[in-house]
Amino acid sequence: MTFHTVDYRVKGKVQGVFFRAFTKDRAQQHGLVGWVKNEPSGDVVGTAQGRREALEKLASEGSPACESHWRGVHERGAPRSTTVPSV
Repeated sequence: MTFHTVDYRVKGKVQGVFFRAFTKDRAQQHGLVGWVKNEPSGDVVGTAQGRREALEKLASEGSPACESHWRGVHERGAPRSTTVPSV
């Protein structure tokens, strides 16, 4: 399985509307891991890791209570990383 890592910045009304909780729930549903935090500027930044399709789904979904725009999404790390099941 190939994992991809993306860093992202979300701008707009994302604080005080449960954006982080919504994102965590959706990420878990899609089998992703990572972190997200509020910035003093009002933006939310984070890192997510998992299958490309799952990352694309997460980026296309937004909390219904917020007005957000994913910005600055870029892949980083070793894009061809793979995992091997342990024996």
